[in-house]
Amino acid sequence: MKRLLLVLLSIGLVIAGCGEGNTSNGNAVITVEDPEAVNPVDLVRAAAEQTGSLTSFRADHVTSLTGLPFIGEYVQPASILQAANGDNSITMDLADTTIDGERLPSELFDYALEIRHLDDKIYISLPEEDMRRFADTKWVSITRNQVAEEELEYFEGFDPKEQLNFLLGVDEDAVVSHGEEVDGVIATRISGESTFEQILATLSAEEQQEMLDSALSFFTAQDISSDEVISIFNELNFEFDVWINEEGYILQNIVFLKNFDQIAGAIDPTISDWIEAVGDIEMTYETRFFDHGAPVTIVEPPPEEVTPYEGSLDSLLS
Repeated sequence: MKRLLLVLLSIGLVIAGCGEGNTSNGNAVITVEDPEAVNPVDLVRAAAEQTGSLTSFRADHVTSLTGLPFIGEYVQPASILQAANGDNSITMDLADTTIDGERLPSELFDYALEIRHLDDKIYISLPEEDMRRFADTKWVSITRNQVAEEELEYFEGFDPKEQLNFLLGVDEDAVVSHGEEVDGVIATRISGESTFEQILATLSAEEQQEMLDSALSFFTAQDISSDEVISIFNELNFEFDVWINEEGYILQNIVFLKNFDQIAGAIDPTISDWIEAVGDIEMTYETRFFDHGAPVTIVEPPPEEVTPYEGSLDSLLS
């Protein structure tokens, strides 16, 4: 079951982490000053590029996974500050998760952590009972050269810009709605569906190969071609809503990924019967962007509250 949960979360990361792709020609900004002339493909892809290229912003994000019998709802909220110089702060809270092993739901965890990146240092703060394992201070620090490239993602959490990749498969059948508000700001809403193959088609050749390699890595025990992987991942159903302001920035996007059960069964045939009995498994990504381009200052923790970490990274990662 633990493997299944990791597989499901990783499937989402395969698509989300594929790069920004060829979203538009040049850097033209498409606004919604003339709503009747909106082409959903041009508007959404231009907004994804424009929002993704911001040098600073704030964002709130929630990832949730539902449908598993042993997990009622897995929720990972995060608040992100992204600064122009590359420094960033991520606050994550794993909460509202229940376990139903004996049909008696109980709280699995309620956990918060904060990670700050400043220049070549990474500062990490965990709940007090966990921090005691590593230091007597509120924070520990590590330098980037302590972390292998493949391990860095564990400390960075996620980049909210990657969530915009789910929108790239938009087509002209998407529905355009005008005049809705997000946090009091008038927006144009685009609602549509897409497939793995449609998203793949928006990427450069290098990014396409990167996404396919990530997807193929799930099938190491199987002799399978890229075309077969695309066919399997096309079983995923992407439904999305995105709200874009008059300046062409994304204010909010919500993406629903359905049919995870079919993908998981193809990846690990040993759990196919169990997955069939489970039924629908869904994942939702929701990101709200605000303070587009506003200056962001990430504050270094007070030196007296920081302990340089010199222990095992495996222990810290766990």
